[in-house]
Amino acid sequence: MEKKDIILNLRWFTLILLSFLGLYLIELTSISYRQFIFYNLSIVVGVVYNFNRIKVKNINLTNEFYIDILLINLVVYFSGGLKNSYYLIVFIPAIFSLLLLNIRDVFKLLVITFIGIAIQSSSIFQFTPQVNYLDPIYIFSVYIFLLLFLFKVKQDEYEGELNSLRSREKSENELALIGAMTAALCHKIGTPLNTMRLKIDRLTNGRFKETELPMLEEAQEEIEKLLRHIRESAISDQSLSGSKFTNISDVLEDLKTRRNDVEIEIGVNIEEVHVLIDRKILEKFIDDILDNSLEASASRVNVELEESDKFVKLNFVDNGVGFSKEALDNFGKPFVSSKGGQGLGIGLYNLKTYMNYLKGELAVSNNKEGAVVSLVFSKEK
Repeated sequence: MEKKDIILNLRWFTLILLSFLGLYLIELTSISYRQFIFYNLSIVVGVVYNFNRIKVKNINLTNEFYIDILLINLVVYFSGGLKNSYYLIVFIPAIFSLLLLNIRDVFKLLVITFIGIAIQSSSIFQFTPQVNYLDPIYIFSVYIFLLLFLFKVKQDEYEGELNSLRSREKSENELALIGAMTAALCHKIGTPLNTMRLKIDRLTNGRFKETELPMLEEAQEEIEKLLRHIRESAISDQSLSGSKFTNISDVLEDLKTRRNDVEIEIGVNIEEVHVLIDRKILEKFIDDILDNSLEASASRVNVELEESDKFVKLNFVDNGVGFSKEALDNFGKPFVSSKGGQGLGIGLYNLKTYMNYLKGELAVSNNKEGAVVSLVFSKEK
């Protein structure tokens, strides 16, 4: 719910409360009909003003609360001022300003409210207490209940719209990813296919030479390699929808014994730290990161962990040659290899896509020693 909607709805509820309160007071003859007319004129001014504010796109919240204080003080003034048992309703704007304003502005509103109360003491209008009048606490209780009910209804309404927008955005992102992958795949597979087509044309026309056979076989192997790598890098829908929390410390401990082709150093003592990702997928992605380091002539990879209230960050720092400028500039694009044209450029792209899906992040950079790959897992569910 936007702040403008909140303050307008607060004003509507306040005006409704004041209307019923006025009817109650005139019924009890606590105020005169003359006072009742002035009382309702103040409410009408508030209604007209609120209708006009609906058309305004940007409003100053502090000024709006000043208007509310003025309207409520007018109503209380015409109904007896401090003699009115319900004069404490002048605090309503200041109380609810805590939801929307900073402490400094709230303090200003309180000062204005107390000035209004001082003015109320000079009200020339009368208020006649009755034996059977409602305790002000009941009025406030009903008011608070109605407001909370309104906020709950509005919250459900906006959450439904937000979930719908998120679902639509997710679908659009998935379609965009499919389109990008398809276009990149067509581009990648186009070169060997063109080679095969040319050789087949030469074979059909009887101009094919036996010395060209290795080129034809090489093009076929390149396509097979590409398709095999895509199959191996694919993440199943079940893995996406069924992700569970995985203990990073267990994965790293197993990693040190499972991967003896590279020296792995754990920079800190990692106790139980759980992140939302399927364990097999996490192991696969870590293997991809280590493979990238090995192919960049790294012999050692340091693993560092950073943790805060909002995220868990896993850094892999190697002593290889680092990422090329082209790889850093095109990071996140499919089929752009970080291995100087030797790889297919799918591994890190899949990892980045999956981390985005988990509301996390994949970051790559270089330092003085070599490459740095960071996996950032969000703790927000």
